[in-house]
Amino acid sequence: MEIINNITRDKITLVICDYISKLKFDGFSNICSFVDKKIKNNKKVIVNNINIDFYELNVEEVINNFLLKYNLKGRNFINKVLNLSTLSVDYLTKDPYLLKDSEKFKLLISLALCLNPSILVIENLSCFLDNKSCREIMNILKKLKREYDKTIVIIDNDIDYFYTVCDDVLVINNNKIITCGKKNVLYDKYDLLKKNKIPIPTYIEFIKYVKNNKHVDVLVRDDVKDIMKDIYRCL
Repeated sequence: MEIINNITRDKITLVICDYISKLKFDGFSNICSFVDKKIKNNKKVIVNNINIDFYELNVEEVINNFLLKYNLKGRNFINKVLNLSTLSVDYLTKDPYLLKDSEKFKLLISLALCLNPSILVIENLSCFLDNKSCREIMNILKKLKREYDKTIVIIDNDIDYFYTVCDDVLVINNNKIITCGKKNVLYDKYDLLKKNKIPIPTYIEFIKYVKNNKHVDVLVRDDVKDIMKDIYRCL
């Protein structure tokens, strides 16, 4: 089954795997390779696989060498990179090796976008970045989805955070896709996920607990604040 057939265009999709699949994939890098093979689309780019040299003299050389590699020329592309990455023009003269991890990732995403992919695949964002930096990157990704009609696939261990920002989910069990759709499908498929030892976001577990143990009929909402309002209303 091709993953591309289960991903909604212009949405952010979170890929969730069971523990056995993680073992078989031998880590998230191989999960990313699996996703790469299943997304049979020439207009996809895996951000983590972009090969750039951060040992260049300055950031401008990093950008220029990348653009040269793909026959992309002109100052317009450099300005585009800076604009998409939300980095100021002052960064062009900075030593790329001294950039923060979040700044490097912003640069990677921006360079990937110069290739005009229809799909961006991003792996293990939370491993490289702290919570604040992760939120900054996600704000950029949400902007890309909203303003540039980009489809974004996220493969990450921190399902609690990424569940709150994604639109859709795609669940892999034993190397097969067992469910996909709007992120609230995880609530509807709760028993299936438990049976197959799929990690479930704390958000979903909380709603299940409130309904089953406190007998409060809350709705599955995107914002936890709305859930709390439902609970107070019923008390």
